[in-house]
Amino acid sequence: MKLTPKDLALFGLVSYFTFIGGTFYSQLNFFLRVANQVIVTLILGVWLFNRLRKGASLPRTPLDGAIALYLAANFLSAGLGQSPRFSLEGVWFTLTHFLAFYVLVDLLRRGWTARLARAFLMASAVVCLVGLAEFLAWYFGGVLFPGWWGIGGWQQPIPPTFYRLAITLNGSTPLSAYLALLIPPVLGLLLTLPARHPERPALWLWLALALPVQILTFSRAGVLALAVSLSLTALGWFLINGRQRFSIRPYWQRLTLFQRLLGLAVGVLLLGLGLFWLQSSFANRAGSTQFRFVLWDVALTVFQQHPLTGAGPGNFGRALLRLNQAGLPRLQIASAHNIYLNTAAELGLAGLLAGGYLLFRLGQAGWQHWQRLTTAPERLRLLTCGAALTGLLAQTLVDAYSATPIILLVAALAAMIVAPLDSPPAPHRQRGAAALAAVLLVVYAAGFVRLAQADLSYQRSFSREEAGNLPEAVAQARQSRELDPWLAGRTFRLALLEARLAQQNDDASLRQAAIEHYRTGLAQEPIWGLNSANLAGLLWQEGQRAEAISAMQRSLAAEKEPLYLVNLGYFYEQEDRWAEARAAYGQALALEPELAGSGFWQAAPARAEQWPLIVEEALKFSPANPDFLPVELALARAEFDTVEALLEPEPDLTDETVRHALAEVYLSRGQPDRAAALLAPAQPVSAADYLLWGRIKVQEGDDTAETLLRTAAFLGSNLAHYYLGQLYEGRGDLPAAEAAYRRGFLPHFTAENIEITIYGRASANDLAPQLLRMGVSPAEAAPWLELARLYEDQQRFEEARQIYEFLLLEDPFLSVSRERLARLEGK
Repeated sequence: MKLTPKDLALFGLVSYFTFIGGTFYSQLNFFLRVANQVIVTLILGVWLFNRLRKGASLPRTPLDGAIALYLAANFLSAGLGQSPRFSLEGVWFTLTHFLAFYVLVDLLRRGWTARLARAFLMASAVVCLVGLAEFLAWYFGGVLFPGWWGIGGWQQPIPPTFYRLAITLNGSTPLSAYLALLIPPVLGLLLTLPARHPERPALWLWLALALPVQILTFSRAGVLALAVSLSLTALGWFLINGRQRFSIRPYWQRLTLFQRLLGLAVGVLLLGLGLFWLQSSFANRAGSTQFRFVLWDVALTVFQQHPLTGAGPGNFGRALLRLNQAGLPRLQIASAHNIYLNTAAELGLAGLLAGGYLLFRLGQAGWQHWQRLTTAPERLRLLTCGAALTGLLAQTLVDAYSATPIILLVAALAAMIVAPLDSPPAPHRQRGAAALAAVLLVVYAAGFVRLAQADLSYQRSFSREEAGNLPEAVAQARQSRELDPWLAGRTFRLALLEARLAQQNDDASLRQAAIEHYRTGLAQEPIWGLNSANLAGLLWQEGQRAEAISAMQRSLAAEKEPLYLVNLGYFYEQEDRWAEARAAYGQALALEPELAGSGFWQAAPARAEQWPLIVEEALKFSPANPDFLPVELALARAEFDTVEALLEPEPDLTDETVRHALAEVYLSRGQPDRAAALLAPAQPVSAADYLLWGRIKVQEGDDTAETLLRTAAFLGSNLAHYYLGQLYEGRGDLPAAEAAYRRGFLPHFTAENIEITIYGRASANDLAPQLLRMGVSPAEAAPWLELARLYEDQQRFEEARQIYEFLLLEDPFLSVSRERLARLEGK
């Protein structure tokens, strides 16, 4: 069928809101965010203006009262919640999503049903193509993936692990929800369209694209959604066609013996693949299940604290963090991963009642629509729309979705259900709802102009800092805060930049300004952790030691971060309170044994003498594995004789960690035969297995070393790139060696999850320079040290110097980097 300009325009618009508008990308990127606000406001504003000009209001539907109540609950909760500023910004999406529902109802009543269905299916086909491209890039290799085909090839085409789609639509679970909403209606069309209908091949093609992508999400929530929706679809089909007896026996009798055997073989193969898929989807996922239990418990706690109107729209993560409990997660906390508990936590009873009433009215409207229909195909198509929404209701028992791509589909399905139930508006309400919606859009547009100015200055603070102009970065952050003082993230951004400039210029007045801004921010947003730890570092440098220790202790009560413990231990050490210093250091090592590899522990003679006692303290904080912790610490310090002594005389070789530790000892001594004999009984499975075997083969001079190391890298081992670099350099392939070394070290970074959750913006928040930063061992830094050495050999001294300086920023106690930098600067 030839597409008209209207079809193409609608397809482009739906595609925009699927990939950009209202997604994670338009939230993070300033320009995309502003562009989306402008585009949405213009589309809805023009539509509302046209309706008002014609004397019409919003299209009347059975859901009008319920939608008004739900919007009122959102605005009420936002005004009374923990952060009215943040919630009101977020309610704009709720408002515009409901207005989009009315736009869709209007289009359906104008006869655009086929156009809308085509636009959504074409956009979702592009989603499927992107998902398949993501998987193929993972398999064959690309910018973000090392690829498997270049490793296994035709000899071993099946990789040791399968990839779970993570980029398309910002994650596997949103992608599974998106496709689960579309699969039942598509099946409904295939079951009801005539056999020779020209749209059927396109629908079959869509299904052929969607099913593999849905499978590659490996989403348990997606399984739940489809189990519910497809069961309802099948039940409805049998009920609607109850008088028609269906049997596969005539079809079976027409097949030859070969066709029957082939069909059985394909069936068994599909069954096996299905069982493998289910096992892959559900195995080793206990952690995510327990994670959800924790979030659900927090949601109930927040609901108990704010029973009537909740913590405010979008404030579940904020409410969780304000509990300041170290045992609670700090990643993936934007929602409670259950829409009903999330609604209770964020909107309270008001939201639960309004949301429940909205669902009731939608179900009631669906029943009224069903009763008006007279043909089986029409009823089945309606049923599949309801089944898809019911499947989402089941899926949101374990997840929650608010991004535009999914909500727009929900709005479209709901519009399909209610659009035929047209009723003329009452004369006295002819323009009221549309006028109110237009006023709200105008008010939001005015507010967004000011926010855009604040965000522009905020954005410039990053670009100025990146350009090395810290004073101007501070000025831009200050201006951003003045324009939008209600968002604490702007205050914390200003405080961090002031702390960095104070350290650079040794400026006491800037340090004091940073202290005051951290205090102001924490009073406004009482979430302890990174910001309060930075405050502690500034207080310590200003000589306010007791307050610094108190602030760090309070930070640790909210977030057990090893580097906070190291800094607290350092505070105690400077006060000569060694018992408390050892306890803090020991707890840090118990949480992250790799910290033992830093030169920090040998940097001060007194601290070096305390090492055995620090290890003893660490054992007190490691009840789960006290016997192996000393081995981990010795491995981090590359003390291989100590490792062997700790494991002898009778090591438990049934324990994989023990075998790996002893293999490290043998490889450090150049004894690959002993390491191979130790690992031989078990087949390699993990990245660590392949890495050790690759190193064994390197020492033996075996050609299979590269394949083993590339497999380790494919499975996620950064260190494998270091040995690959050595292998390539030994062959004289310097470009390949350089690329491998570059991939071998993962710099420290602070996750943005908290800031995105509670401010809706990235912040690049990090440890202030007044705090100690350490934890990079020579072994961990080896890839970049080798890269810098390679640059030196090639007379690329400036690039080498940048690497050494960066490594010293990561860990100022990395003596090898300091020595090489001094030697380089002496040239």
